[in-house]
Amino acid sequence: MNTITSTSDAKKIAVVGDLPSGGGELMYKAHLSELRKKYHVTVYRGSKNKRPTNIVAYYKRVLSDIFKNYKLSDKINKNYDIVIAYQSWITKSPIIFPWINIPIVYICNEVPREHYDVELRKTYNIKEWIINNLLLLPIKIIDYLNINNSRIKIKIVTLSKISREMIREVYKINPKIIYPGISNNGYGKYNEYSNRKNQVVCVGAINKYKNQLYIIKVVSKIPKTYRPKVVLVGNGGNKEYIDYLTKYAKTHSVTVNVRLNINRKKLIDIYKNSIALFYAPINEPFGLVVLEGMRAGLPILVSNNGGGYLDVVNERNGYILENNINLWAKTYVDLINSRSVWQDYSSYNVKYASKFTDTSSSNMLTKYIDKIIR
Repeated sequence: MNTITSTSDAKKIAVVGDLPSGGGELMYKAHLSELRKKYHVTVYRGSKNKRPTNIVAYYKRVLSDIFKNYKLSDKINKNYDIVIAYQSWITKSPIIFPWINIPIVYICNEVPREHYDVELRKTYNIKEWIINNLLLLPIKIIDYLNINNSRIKIKIVTLSKISREMIREVYKINPKIIYPGISNNGYGKYNEYSNRKNQVVCVGAINKYKNQLYIIKVVSKIPKTYRPKVVLVGNGGNKEYIDYLTKYAKTHSVTVNVRLNINRKKLIDIYKNSIALFYAPINEPFGLVVLEGMRAGLPILVSNNGGGYLDVVNERNGYILENNINLWAKTYVDLINSRSVWQDYSSYNVKYASKFTDTSSSNMLTKYIDKIIR
């Protein structure tokens, strides 16, 4: 275990979890920054060893984590007032839960959607069905038993209504919603339309659950006079899916630029040089990228059943559309043919998104923790 400790004489918090990179980790870092202002915080993160590449190595890692966390639990129970837990890419809910006898606040962005999300499961091929329904069935059971354990004192915090409903259905627990936010740092001066490129951006891990293929299909229906380049930015991705996207785009005369694991400055530059944000994932828990794109002055074209971001956007931010390829294509053409409409969306979105800060979100979490351990 890797430990990081703050300096404070206040009550003691143990933070556990092993988040993958992405929006969840950004919020995790923002939470830590605020919590350390008030509490003594020690972070226990999983091993930095490379991820397992096969199912045998995967379960060896699970067993190793069980033994390590069993030993760690005694230390945490004796020395801390509360556990703040984040999700694990190995077991979803942290494997340490069954041995903890102090209060737990579990920051649960989503249930294991590979097991419970009906819309996502409809997309499985045979290989994916075997992996998730058979090979990973023990992980589904572990996650459920971690949380539905009468011995533990657990409260769940989540980030959207769609995640709340899934948590209620799966775990039979009613979570508190605290909407995430973004940092306003780094966006710099507003970039006018005339300085932007004819490109649209879609951000998120590049896999079929983020539905980038749909975006490319939309752009292929935009007349060539208006057709933008598609920039796909991801914190990793599925190589087979990326190859398929590239081939599909080429055969349908769509220019695609795939950018993987870029830093925040480069991501903001891409936002600020684009015309619009396209986003149509399958039941995304939130979709922090929508706030990021708006903060950079992008009008949004988003799916009306794509996920938790629908809690914080409305028709003043852009277009909330049903999944109809021709409708999306026409809407984009209408948008760029009306500069005043684009400007209204863009200017409004910069101000609107700037109100959803990671600091305010983290402060809400801190107040919630105060009520539990005061």
